Amino acid sequence: GTYLEWRAPSATASPYLVLAGALAAGMAGLQQGGTPVPVQGSAYESTAAPEAKSLPKTLHESLEALEADAILRGALGDRFVRWFLQVKRHELQDLDEDKFVFLL
Repeated sequence: GTYLEWRAPSATASPYLVLAGALAAGMAGLQQGGTPVPVQGSAYESTAAPEAKSLPKTLHESLEALEADAILRGALGDRFVRWFLQVKRHELQDLDEDKFVFLL
């Protein structure tokens, strides 16, 4: 059997974007027929699943990952993703990322 875990997102996250992203990722996994990467220990540590991509650790890294993600761009729409990236990058200009590290 397969064990699936749903972790509650940050309280600051848009529940609509979180749900849309989770559904898009799940549908893509079903359509592509991939095998989930087994994780041992904490999924937040790179040693838990060495063959898996690590999660972004900052807002800047997260925005880069979103920009490169064809699945989410397809699900959310290219126009929305471009707008969202522009807004978030503008917000980053007002922050010193060395002081504000956003962990996922």
